[in-house]
Amino acid sequence: MVYRLPYPLWLVIWLLICGNQVVAQSFQIPKSNTYLFAFEKYAYTNGRMHTSTLPYSIADFPKGKYDSIDSIQGFPKAWDKSLDWFLSRNMLGKANSNSAITVNPILDLGISAGKGGGKTQLFHSFAAGLNLRAQHKNKVFIDLQGAVYQGKYPVYLQNYIQQKQVIPGLGYAFGSSSAAYTYNLNGYLAYKPVSFFTASLGHGKHFIGDGYRSLFLSYNANNYNYLKLDVNFWKIRYWVLYTRMADITGSNGNFSQFSSKYATIHYLDLLVGKHASLGLFEAIVWEGKNKDGSTRGFDIQYLNPFIFFRPVEYSLGSSDNALLGANLRVRFLKRQVFYMQILLDEFFLKEIKAWNGWWANKQGFQVGLKGYDFAGIKGLFYQGEINYVRPYTYTHYQIQQNYAHFGQPLAHPLGANFIEGFGRVAYQKTQHGIEAKMMYAILGADTGSVNYGGDLYKPYTTRPFEYGNKVGQGLRTNLLYFELTYSYLINRRWNLRLELSVAARTSKTVLQRSNELYFGFQLKSGLPFR
Repeated sequence: MVYRLPYPLWLVIWLLICGNQVVAQSFQIPKSNTYLFAFEKYAYTNGRMHTSTLPYSIADFPKGKYDSIDSIQGFPKAWDKSLDWFLSRNMLGKANSNSAITVNPILDLGISAGKGGGKTQLFHSFAAGLNLRAQHKNKVFIDLQGAVYQGKYPVYLQNYIQQKQVIPGLGYAFGSSSAAYTYNLNGYLAYKPVSFFTASLGHGKHFIGDGYRSLFLSYNANNYNYLKLDVNFWKIRYWVLYTRMADITGSNGNFSQFSSKYATIHYLDLLVGKHASLGLFEAIVWEGKNKDGSTRGFDIQYLNPFIFFRPVEYSLGSSDNALLGANLRVRFLKRQVFYMQILLDEFFLKEIKAWNGWWANKQGFQVGLKGYDFAGIKGLFYQGEINYVRPYTYTHYQIQQNYAHFGQPLAHPLGANFIEGFGRVAYQKTQHGIEAKMMYAILGADTGSVNYGGDLYKPYTTRPFEYGNKVGQGLRTNLLYFELTYSYLINRRWNLRLELSVAARTSKTVLQRSNELYFGFQLKSGLPFR
């Protein structure tokens, strides 16, 4: 069974921990736009933090103003003491001077109405679960989350669920596409023996980059098993991720039919002066079986955390899938940030200089700009970025060695063969927030059985031609998405918030055009990657 956590662990936690007051110094900060802006602004403007390794930890921030989730500037105290538990406290919590434990609910209740698929329909989402956190002497940290999800999702998501058999980012889609359900488990056990080193064993996901999207590693796919070594000293932060992932192709939801695959990911981030950072990324993916069908498992050659994999590959005569990249972030005018990523799947300078569209010129680029307290308005945030990924990037001649997991790309959700423009503007004051997001993309879809390089689950050996490949080839698709959301943060410890939203989506090809419009109401909390 690929996805099983040690559920009896919670019994050990309860035996170890007791007390009265709750503190949590090194837990991860959920990637929730509702209250992440305050932490992001500090991270990007103080000049001493590594901003491209997410999720952030409370320990990354100085004590006092930023030492807990409920320390956001300007968040008011409960106006009625009888409501204090619901508005600002944990559901359950105990602590003493050495240890602490909290339990909070995970909740998602949503309903929306909209026009999609040529008719007006009602849609809904439901999730319920628990989040348990515990720490001992600020050296041992445990964070376990689990929830079940069920919903009738917007039409474009129904189509995706039917095609990929997954609910995006959450897990395998059971039931029908119009009434899909799944469960989502994630968590970790972290040990921090010294201030500059943390080892984590868990089931979850990570993000590398400064953009809204990442071309390296994002929260797009489902959770995966991992061991993470995190070294943070002087001006250096170094991540090593040893992961076990899964290919679910043809499994029909049967866990025993999932094919194991593995990846090792390195990321080194160096602070350059007070205003910039430079990151180097590399990853290698290999399948869990050899060509003869025998079990390969985790290749011990890739346990070495200190060397680049390309030389190792060549020394082994390996055909595993390797990727390299660089991340740059520069701060200017105090609160404005320029960032970019370069991703190399294959790189042959001769073919690139020839500018002839060779299929193996597999690269991706990202460039973006964002700013905090824009135009002197406290709480006003903006961001704009462009993402460009050539056909066949992230793919491999063996499907199980593509840069994907559980039916979805590990990096950008569009996979490859696209160019995307993305922008958002947000304003936050105390617990009120409003955010507008817009995305426009041009992508090349496959026609019939022809592989034009956008689907990571097709081997690049099925390409129709060697040269003349370009972004948007195939069935050119124009995709436009707009969303406006108002949120009200009810309880910052639960991350419980009320959201009202309107969203519009248009997809256009030479063959057809689809327009969708949705109005939604949602009460949700919990899982950090939503």
